[in-house]
Order: sequence, then structure tokens, then C-alpha cells
Amino acid sequence: MPDLFFYGTLRDALVRERVIGRAGALQDLRSATLSGFAVRRVRGTAYPMLVAEEGARAEGIVMIGLVYDEIARLDRFEGVNYRRVAGDVMLGDGWSSVEFYLPSRPLPQDKDPWVFEQWQREDRDRFFHRDFNLEGVKPPA
Repeated sequence: MPDLFFYGTLRDALVRERVIGRAGALQDLRSATLSGFAVRRVRGTAYPMLVAEEGARAEGIVMIGLVYDEIARLDRFEGVNYRRVAGDVMLGDGWSSVEFYLPSRPLPQDKDPWVFEQWQREDRDRFFHRDFNLEGVKPPA
């Protein structure tokens, strides 16, 4: 099974636990950077997407050791607006091949970056009340 790179809400332990049933132990999670992409808020929601942008870098985590059922839950959670793709991220010890989620169609975006720590402080509760759905996050309006 592939290792997955999380750049948005799935960086949060509570979100991972609710989606796949476990947050992941520290040995399952590694800090990583994806080059060539920026993280932007999907307009009208409290979650982000990746946008191709020259020179940009998306910070996130790689979760290793996922099993088929967990990846199926993640695919269902991401819903029809996202698709899983393969790519390479930089880990502390070099490059690693992973998979991550990109929009499957153009989605409306905010121009300002989506910042994980700010989302945790200001928008996580809104995300759980308005956007979170195990059968696919709420699509943008």
C-alpha cells in the first residue's frame, strides 16, 4: 500500500482518527515537503486544496503503514472532488514516492495561503460542524 502525504486537515490527529480510526503513532508519521504546489483554502469551506505553483512548497506529513481499508476510507472522505495521484516528497532523509490528493476538477480558491496552525486555532470546529463527512467532505458552493 502507498504512503500518503497529507497537507491539509488530515495533518490533524483528530481528523485522522475520525476518518481512518487511528491518529497514527509517531513512527507512522514523518514531516515532508511537496515542491511545486501551494496550499489554498477552497472558497466557502474550511478545508484546503493543492494548487500547482512554480516555486511553491506544501508542508505536510507522510503517513506510512496504511492498509487497504484505511486508504478506502480516505478516498471516500476526500469524495468526488479529489483524486489520489502519485508524486515525490522530500523527507528529512531524502526523496520518497507517495500519493496525495489533488482536486479532480477546478475548485474555487482563496488567494491567501491556507495555514494549518491557523486552521487548528480558528476553523477546526467549523470544519467538523459544516464540512466534515465520512462519505465525502462538503463540496464548495
